[in-house]
Parts: sequence; C-alpha cells; structure tokens
Amino acid sequence: MPLYFAYLYGLLTLAGLEIGLIKPTFFVWSSVITLLVNILFIWLAVRAKFSLNFWNFLISPFLFLLGGIFFISFSDNLIVQHLSILFLTVGNTIFIYWLITHSYHKYKYKKHSLSNISRIINISTIFFWFTTFSNLYAFFRLPTWSLIFLAALISYFLIYQFFSINKIKWSTTKIFVLILSGIILEFFYILTWLPLLSMVKAILITSLYYFLTSLARHYIESTLARTVYLRYSLITGFIWLLALLSARWE
Repeated sequence: MPLYFAYLYGLLTLAGLEIGLIKPTFFVWSSVITLLVNILFIWLAVRAKFSLNFWNFLISPFLFLLGGIFFISFSDNLIVQHLSILFLTVGNTIFIYWLITHSYHKYKYKKHSLSNISRIINISTIFFWFTTFSNLYAFFRLPTWSLIFLAALISYFLIYQFFSINKIKWSTTKIFVLILSGIILEFFYILTWLPLLSMVKAILITSLYYFLTSLARHYIESTLARTVYLRYSLITGFIWLLALLSARWE
C-alpha cells in the first residue's frame, strides 16, 4: 500500500467534513461517509484483515473523528469549526501515514511514531467527548446515568488503547484500565454538579486522563520516580489552576 494513500485519506476527510459544514442538510450523511472512509483506510492499512490488530488501531482515529464531529455540531463559532476540521484531518492523516508505514514500509518506520500520535489523538478525543457529554446534559437534559454509561465506554476504550499501542500486556494493564476509568467517571459525575462551562469541565477531565495514564505507564514500566510524579503533578495542577481561575461559571 503506497504512502500517498494517507494523503488521499486526508483529502477525503477534509472534503467530507467541510461539505457537511457548508451544507448543513448534508452534515449527517457526510459525517457517516467520512467515518466509513476512516474505517476503510484503517482496514487497508492493516493489510485488509479484520483481526484484533485492526480493532486496536481503529479505536483512536475513529473515536477521535466521531468525538470531533459531535464537538463541531455543538459549536456555533465558524472559526472553531474549521480549525477543528483541520485538526481532525491532520491528526488522522498522520496516524494513517505511520500505520501504513508500520505495515508496509517498516524500513521507514520511526520507533514510537504511532504511540506518539495516538497519545495526542487520545487526549484530544477525551476533550471532544467530555465537552459533548456536558453539552448533552446542559441542552437536552439527558439523564446522568446515560452520560456516565457513554463516558465509561469512551474512557475504557481509550485507556485500553493507550496501553495496547504501547505494547503493554493486557494481563498487566486490565486492572489499571478498570481503576483509571472508574476514577475518571467519578470525577465526571462530580463535575456534573458544578456550574462550570462544558469546555472547562472537559479540560479538567482531559488533564486528569493525561495525569493518570502517564503515571500508570511509568508505574508499570518501573520508572515512576519522584521527579516524574512531581513533573506530571505540576503540569496537571497548573492546567487546573489556569482553567478554574479563567473560567466563566454558568
């Protein structure tokens, strides 16, 4: 599979999302087609096999794209919408480029390329989805239990994928996936009671996801030194402080 397929994917994704934005009546259809194109290219990139490998690699780009589509649909700022489309396109194009390289051109593959881009995509996905959950609660008053169920699925799959793409065995990580998902869900439930804007809540949860998964990986790899813990604590603490001090309350 030639590498230019990644750029073809990028053009199709950009066109599909932009058409849906320009012609709102086509938004749903163009979004569905874009998601199907995403599945097709991931399948081709893993040598056209419906294996566990395919499903593991599909998690990041699919949830990233779907979460981004929901985020765009709730946004009323045209600049934010176009920038989000560009970000979604570039993120997934890079992911598929390195996936094709990993599968078909191993001599060109750079170590940790997939895990690095997947890390960026997953963190962004958490932000997109938890912004969406807060908006669903605020605008449609969906019951909290249904949002918690959806949040549980998203958190579980993204944390599972984080360990999977870093080649850490499931037997080692399954307890971490459950515990970390539970902590994020509990924090999300607490935030539903606070009158913060949806994006602020999403930033707080995203930084918590970053903090927990980073420490968990270092713990499993026996590299969790005091300096590592302090570094992630300071980064997360600074994000929380900045978000809360600059936040507008609903």
